[in-house]
Amino acid sequence: MYHHFRSFFLLLCLATLGWAQTNRGGISGTITDATSAVIPGAKVTITNIGTNQSQKLTTSAEGTYAAFSLEPALYRVTVEAQGFKKSVAENIKVDTAATATVNIALEVGGADNTVTVSAEGALLNTESGTTAATINERMLQDVPLANRSVLDLALTAANVSGDAGSEDAEVTSGQPVPGFNLNLNGGRSGSTAMLADGVNNTGVGIARSVVSFTPETVQEFSVQTSAFSAEYGQTGGGVINVTTKSGTNRFNGTALWYHRNPATNAAVFRTGRGPRPALSLRYNQISLSGGGPVYIPKVYDGRNKTFFFFAYEPRYRRDFVSVSTLLPSEAERAGDFSNLRRTSSGWLPENIAAQFNQPSTGPTTIYQQFNRDAAGKLTPITLATGQVYQAFANNRVPTAWIDPTSQKILAFMPKAGDYFIDDAGLVRNFIVNRFVQQDETRYTTRIDHTLTNKNKINFRMTTTPTVGIRGFGSEVNGNSAAYGDAKQFLISDNHIFTPTVVNELRLNYTRGVFSEDFSPEFSIKGGRNLANELGLPSLTAGGMPLFQLSSDGGYNAFTNIGSSGSTNNFNQEQRFNINDILYWTRGNMTWKFGADISHARLNVTPFFAASGGRWDFRAIQTNSTRGNNVSLGGNPLASLLIGVPNVVDVRPLLLDYGYRWNSYAGFVQNDWKVRPNVTLNLGMRYSLQFPRYEKNNLQGVFRPDLSQTVTLTEAQRRIFATGIGIATTAAIPANVPTTANLPAFAFSGVGGRSRYIVDVDYLNFEPRFGFAWRVREIDFLKRLNFVVRGGYGLSHAPLTGNNRTPNPDYGSFTQATSTATGSTGAADLTQPIRLSGNAPQIA
Repeated sequence: MYHHFRSFFLLLCLATLGWAQTNRGGISGTITDATSAVIPGAKVTITNIGTNQSQKLTTSAEGTYAAFSLEPALYRVTVEAQGFKKSVAENIKVDTAATATVNIALEVGGADNTVTVSAEGALLNTESGTTAATINERMLQDVPLANRSVLDLALTAANVSGDAGSEDAEVTSGQPVPGFNLNLNGGRSGSTAMLADGVNNTGVGIARSVVSFTPETVQEFSVQTSAFSAEYGQTGGGVINVTTKSGTNRFNGTALWYHRNPATNAAVFRTGRGPRPALSLRYNQISLSGGGPVYIPKVYDGRNKTFFFFAYEPRYRRDFVSVSTLLPSEAERAGDFSNLRRTSSGWLPENIAAQFNQPSTGPTTIYQQFNRDAAGKLTPITLATGQVYQAFANNRVPTAWIDPTSQKILAFMPKAGDYFIDDAGLVRNFIVNRFVQQDETRYTTRIDHTLTNKNKINFRMTTTPTVGIRGFGSEVNGNSAAYGDAKQFLISDNHIFTPTVVNELRLNYTRGVFSEDFSPEFSIKGGRNLANELGLPSLTAGGMPLFQLSSDGGYNAFTNIGSSGSTNNFNQEQRFNINDILYWTRGNMTWKFGADISHARLNVTPFFAASGGRWDFRAIQTNSTRGNNVSLGGNPLASLLIGVPNVVDVRPLLLDYGYRWNSYAGFVQNDWKVRPNVTLNLGMRYSLQFPRYEKNNLQGVFRPDLSQTVTLTEAQRRIFATGIGIATTAAIPANVPTTANLPAFAFSGVGGRSRYIVDVDYLNFEPRFGFAWRVREIDFLKRLNFVVRGGYGLSHAPLTGNNRTPNPDYGSFTQATSTATGSTGAADLTQPIRLSGNAPQIA
């Protein structure tokens, strides 16, 4: 309670509170006569050309004016003063988060005479030292984008490198992370602040763009890489600020079909003599968007008042990569390992090895390491020093020895085809198409409404639900899915209290579900459970195990059956944000004060190895001595057939983690026009980020100073003895300890400890300085419109966005192992772990 009171007091002292960023810009300038003398009291009207909404100002004693919190758009600036002709500047472009300078020199004459000028091209930045680039609507529409992600164009800005990413799931693995790997101004991956319409759009678990946008929904976006003002923070490199499209007084719409088809692509390059890999990518995206005034005949006319924009964007993508593998023959699947040759390509029939000139690289004998009783129970054979196990007769696994569950598993392995040489010079007999199929439908809805001449509100909702399903060979092999369900809701209010005081309030809620699960058919959230169908234990409602044959038999990953990924997790993240900015123009100074409160959540359920485990079958269970040398024989498939793995990775329990972050910041910014051609940007930001806490205190650290000595039970000593190779029937030797020294793990939030595992830093002050000098004192530089800009700033990277996996994970997977004397982690430690009858214990 004390910490929160102290932070609140500090924020009050600054009269501000969080990010308090914006995507809106402004127009400022100086009104003079033909002799460059300033004109105070001139009337300035700034009008949005698209919506016909205007704002009226009066120039100060120094002849300056400034309008802020303007939507990025085209504007008209009209100036009137007694004794001077009316002057109109058309097509003034206000960029995202930028201020346009419009200085106007009035001509002597009557007010009924009008002088009109039109801005052509981009205006020079003469108001701040910020280094920024604006990606405008023309670039968004004209530049081809392979995956229709606007973030690709961020790489056209100076000081930007890396990979923009997209919502497209890769064929192999991993979650889409649009924007995460963009590096601005030398910042590390994940340190870029991602904004949408001025509000936080940065992921909590991974610092990606939570909702992403296509060119059809974006008006423009800016990339700020250095010397940004104090209203921007929690970034280690820069800011990407997207402005979405809004309606105007004209109805506008787009109907677009984006299509890619392998029929129009060049053939895939190859060097081997096997089948040519097939062409892959198929892409279909439809964009139906439109906007304009809300108009219902005879009911409501929203011109100049109420505007809408809506976009419906379904997308369907199919892609695959062709890879080759060596699958076992029908004889091997039945347990017959005679007439085979071990080669650098794997185990091949003798006639095939001779046909492709594949020399032998080792023995092919398989050995019997267990005795089998009439009930089918296996018990380990104890070898004396120097002995080897007896080989199976005729190098065949007897039918009675074949585990019935192994046959069910092998039903999911494709049958071998004809033999060929692949591009790497290896003998293979199967082409696998490793595929991804992705479906998504994006929606964007935006409403802008003018309550009064001084009060405007807008609402936006953006959703991006997507799922990318992966696999190869069968319905279960390599089965995984990258799920994304992102939503953002924004309500903003813009209120003009006086011509010199404007307030901008934003309420923002962002939610993202970014999970690495199985396909919907096998999802852990209620899908099929392959482990249970095979008679194996599982902690999850749905899902599947993985059965892998190790490479010591010449197999690669595409002979594996089932699926399991180390990043398997279900997570949901949320961010609640309220921010407010007050603009105050006084004379030749413009002040900004911000206010923000931010609360972030990340709920994670890791389930790697929880849906039946990851079973590793190796040659060691069927070789001559249980050694690791290839000269000892043995075959991973033979070990699978008898149902004995080497190791099984299993998760002992499922835990839900609920991580929380609270962050506050505050800023004051003063943009001071010292002279008509010189502006100083002076700011100070205070950033207060509380470290992560877990809602149930499921985090902490080891504390050696709190360690305890405990007495071990006989059962605990037996486990220790078994682990060092002592038979379960033998007496426990004296060298097995009777006590253990346990290092204490101190949970946060327990026993009077803080719920944070690191200290709170209350001293994160961030000074900002910038200047812009439009050189008028040197004639040839004046003719060149030469501008000198610079600045200095300090910013702290966010504490969120580093990882989605829990750390520490108290339910992390453990290993059950088949040993020379039995097993560890199974119900019966005197038997090896086996598919049928002695599966590992998972709970």
